[in-house]
Amino acid sequence: MLPMSSDTPLQKCPRCRYSLTGLPDIHRCPECAFEYDKRMVVIEQSAKLSWFLVGMYSVGALMWTSYLAATSSFGWGSLILTVFWFATFLGARQSIRLRNRSKALLWPDGLILLPAQGDFMYYASWDDVSRVEYDRLGGGAKLLAHDGSTLHAVPYDFFGSGRISKEFIAAANRIREQYLTEEY
Repeated sequence: MLPMSSDTPLQKCPRCRYSLTGLPDIHRCPECAFEYDKRMVVIEQSAKLSWFLVGMYSVGALMWTSYLAATSSFGWGSLILTVFWFATFLGARQSIRLRNRSKALLWPDGLILLPAQGDFMYYASWDDVSRVEYDRLGGGAKLLAHDGSTLHAVPYDFFGSGRISKEFIAAANRIREQYLTEEY
């Protein structure tokens, strides 16, 4: 998913997807109490794998149904299709969980990293972050302090692709520069 442009107000709560229509620009979500700012730019984890697994599950279910309709015996073919169907079912079940993907929220005050699982959030102010860089070894991103040390490392699997990690880095550095020049 491409990041939303900063001139498009946030339409749904980044944490619970509750509609923010009619609510103030800076407020707490009435559903989950997450404090949002409608100027937030949301960058989400890639979901390509989830669609692939849902497709594989559908193919497995179709093959299994076709085989059972064509034969009434339970042999090696049935066993192989049952294992295939069960494996794709587990993958599809996991992919449905990816609807709750990891997100990075960028706005004038800083950034928040919301992992898909759990309530842990990482918050950093732009006053603490000097820049965000691509981690060539890990494929993720690094939040660097003014002295050059790493404040926080965002692993590759947080976004699920190097392309989205690079989009996050570009958007974070752009919004940080806008914050420093007070264009917000």
